[in-house]
Amino acid sequence: MRNGIKKLFLSAIVILGFQQILSAQNGNSKYVNPFIGTSGFGHTYPGATVPFGMVQLSPETGNFKWDYTSGYQYADSTIWGFAHTHLSGTGVSDLGDVLFLPFHGDGGNMKAAFSKKTEKASPGYYTVVLSKDNIKAELTASAKTGVHKYTFNKGGKSSILIDAQSGLVNSPREMSMHVLEGKLDVKG
Repeated sequence: MRNGIKKLFLSAIVILGFQQILSAQNGNSKYVNPFIGTSGFGHTYPGATVPFGMVQLSPETGNFKWDYTSGYQYADSTIWGFAHTHLSGTGVSDLGDVLFLPFHGDGGNMKAAFSKKTEKASPGYYTVVLSKDNIKAELTASAKTGVHKYTFNKGGKSSILIDAQSGLVNSPREMSMHVLEGKLDVKG
């Protein structure tokens, strides 16, 4: 009798566990709005992340002020780059670290304009089109890694700026301003 009750109890737990997995796959995430808290002093970011994930891929739209402790403000219309680490809702500047910014030509302006019409986010995924160069940026994350995908829709020289000096800091004095140039040709 005891074994029968144990088997019944264990079976119920397994069935309930599978039910939770199936309900998650049935699209409850469509009700999540990653832009909640990204304006004012919410200090959140809309980028790609998963619960308890090691990376949080998201755009950074500013720096140097308390407004940018998460690296993003919804009202902004320029992106400084995309980074892998962010803190959500803390009100404390930290992380950000290395920025990636795709561009055409020889650079010059190290910010990219974008339209809110092309910016979309859902759990684990973020996409935006950088207006001037017509570059589609897509970010996705898993528990331990993240992936950037850039689609260059114009001909000519395409590049990615890797800014290893910025990070999220409180003032320009806290940031190093030393630029190293390099070139990497990717073929295939």
